[in-house]
Amino acid sequence: MPALTALLLLLATTAHAIDIDKLPTPPNTSNRFSLGEDIAVRTPWMVVGMPNDGAGGQVFVYRYSNSQWAFHQALTPPVTLNTGAGFGTAVDVAREYNPKSGIQAWETFIAVGAPDYDNGNGNNEGAMFLYKLNETSGQFESRASFIPQFVNVPNVENTSVRDFGASVAISGTVFEQNGDLIWDVLVGAPRAAFTDTTSTGTGAVFAIRRSADATVWELNTAIAPGDVNGTNGIAISAMRFGTAVDVNHGVAIIGAPDYRPANYSAQTFGNSGAAWVSSFGGLTATWADRATELTLPDAEVNTGSDIGSRVAINAENLNLLVAGDPTGNSGNGQVFVWVGSQHAQTIRESGAGSRFGEDVDLAFRLNALPTQLVIGAPQMNSSTGAALHYLLDVPNLNFYRNQFFYGVNTASPDRFGYRVSTDGFQFGFSTSPNVFNGQGDGWAGQGPFNFADGFE
Repeated sequence: MPALTALLLLLATTAHAIDIDKLPTPPNTSNRFSLGEDIAVRTPWMVVGMPNDGAGGQVFVYRYSNSQWAFHQALTPPVTLNTGAGFGTAVDVAREYNPKSGIQAWETFIAVGAPDYDNGNGNNEGAMFLYKLNETSGQFESRASFIPQFVNVPNVENTSVRDFGASVAISGTVFEQNGDLIWDVLVGAPRAAFTDTTSTGTGAVFAIRRSADATVWELNTAIAPGDVNGTNGIAISAMRFGTAVDVNHGVAIIGAPDYRPANYSAQTFGNSGAAWVSSFGGLTATWADRATELTLPDAEVNTGSDIGSRVAINAENLNLLVAGDPTGNSGNGQVFVWVGSQHAQTIRESGAGSRFGEDVDLAFRLNALPTQLVIGAPQMNSSTGAALHYLLDVPNLNFYRNQFFYGVNTASPDRFGYRVSTDGFQFGFSTSPNVFNGQGDGWAGQGPFNFADGFE
């Protein structure tokens, strides 16, 4: 297994450009088909999905130790995967401290989506699998599996759920009232159908919660777009609600990139997409089953937009919500930022056809580190690709660009920045697996990087 070479840190004296080195190639892989289709970081762990490996898909876990990233483990599916199941299409990892008396330990979970998993009935409903780190053995072990066929959800056509696991997000929340650590997993199913609408393929997000006694994972609710009946003229059919999802401290942002807002005519903007927000109110509360649209000024929406194809949230401090729109802004891409429900900023960068906003991620503020935003632009620099790093200017509630990330020895059309992830300390990236016959790569950088331009 090749060692991870030293990072080349080009700081303020070199135009804020930072080269990022490639992760070691996972062992026993004859190819890298779709490697990096999704990536997630939570120090010291990085999770990389490879859903199209010619079989059912694979997921690889890396660990940061001794100043370098090393391959740690390949996750074992708890069921037999059908060919094309897409295990690893979506991945997320979260780590929280459980302060409860008698526990007082760190807990780390990985969520994996397999949106084309077939349980044997030929419907390919999809599945989501949960793994927990065994702190003694150091290995991630299977903890729970969720398959739509066995989940009874009011108002959802269970036999019509499709793409369950197309997106996943996991977060732990410690309630100050009693110290309980509650875990929530949100699973997107963008082709699910609700029984209270005649439209098909509206999409849904399934909220799954672990009980306070840390014994049971169970469905909390199914979240739909707020105007599911289309009474306000909203085009809900095939809006792909749940294509993207992120969750943090009881607040979720959900992307529906084929949604058409009621005040936009098909002739003007078509299905420009939107982002939605849902939340739960407390320890015993359920998630709001109807999400609220995050609105934008008309002038911010463009013909051909794909708003909500990727989303991110940081609910720890200012309730920041971010949605990427890689095809908006005349095809250059753009990213929208909300503070609470109020649109606060639209971020745009120069570069024709760069797909700026292909992916987005937020890192919450920790210790002296500022709140950070990373945005992928895989077709920037003639499709060599880049990721752009931003810091939050708190008084003005605006992000400003701090530096660029590039992959070492990348060249057109590698499309570095196809996927991005950060927790503020570590950064993960991937090149697009849709080029070079589906070969992809994972990349890693150790932070914090250059914050010479100031802190919050």
